[in-house]
Amino acid sequence: MVSATRMCAIPLMLLGVGSAPAQVSIPQGKSGRVVVLPDSAMPHVLTRCSRGGPTGVSGFWRPTPADVATAEEAVDRALARALDSAIARDTAGHREWLSRPRTSWPDEYYRQYAGLTYRDGRRTIYVNGLAAGWPRELSERVGQSEAAGSDPFAKPDWWRFNAVHVCDGGVFFFGAEYDPLSKRVLAFQFNTRA
Repeated sequence: MVSATRMCAIPLMLLGVGSAPAQVSIPQGKSGRVVVLPDSAMPHVLTRCSRGGPTGVSGFWRPTPADVATAEEAVDRALARALDSAIARDTAGHREWLSRPRTSWPDEYYRQYAGLTYRDGRRTIYVNGLAAGWPRELSERVGQSEAAGSDPFAKPDWWRFNAVHVCDGGVFFFGAEYDPLSKRVLAFQFNTRA
């Protein structure tokens, strides 16, 4: 998990969220860190400022628990490879990753899933990844403010109902696009870092 000290050191800007009153539950195989976003929140996964992402999307669909389970395996592999590469480029800047077993790295992220439909009818799954400590960190910060009672971010599970958009953040935030037909990750990208 990302330490609170490390998270405070990252200059992050929350752009906004798409929210909805309900979401579909999926198996809690990763300690409750995986969610299929509510239908009304899915379009908001396409809002980005620190990384590229899918274009030409014409609609959305709801991935099943089986879709998510299969995607998780491929995303875990892509994430571990991307972290290996980032760490190789900047060992000093990523020492905290080196202190943990490589096999545990993918478990350091929450994942938000949304099904994408393209104009040509093709369907993929978009995975919005965020550092596991970040939702709690934000809800604690908001909870200390005067408006905490009415702010949706004050609730620890806010990320289950809202697509997260963060500027900056580096390896603590990623986007991945998964093709359920070929069962492979088509694109993977971390946020940029200031």
